[in-house]
Amino acid sequence: MALKSLVKTGLTDEFSSTTGSATTLAGHGMVRLLDYDQQNAIMLLERLKPGISLRSIEDDEAAIAAAIEVMRKLRRPLEPGHYPFPTVSDWGKGFARLRKQFGEASALAHQRYLI
Repeated sequence: MALKSLVKTGLTDEFSSTTGSATTLAGHGMVRLLDYDQQNAIMLLERLKPGISLRSIEDDEAAIAAAIEVMRKLRRPLEPGHYPFPTVSDWGKGFARLRKQFGEASALAHQRYLI
């Protein structure tokens, strides 16, 4: 049986961290990255068969157990200094850039979603 795949293009600055995390996780708990072209921001990904959403599981304990199973698969020891994922600090820097660009109104708008 042939492996089904799909092509995804990256039009944002998150492309390199996406390929980095997909390479690091190597299909454990997420889709496998089969190949990519960094220069043209194109990824060839394993095609997954859609399952069911955790939101549709009425039993909270079953939904939490399913989420924990995926989280355990995602956990990987990383080499020191090799973190292909954006950190919380990186995300915070993004808010600082928005605040600098748009002023206090931007900060207040984002606080509304963080509360």
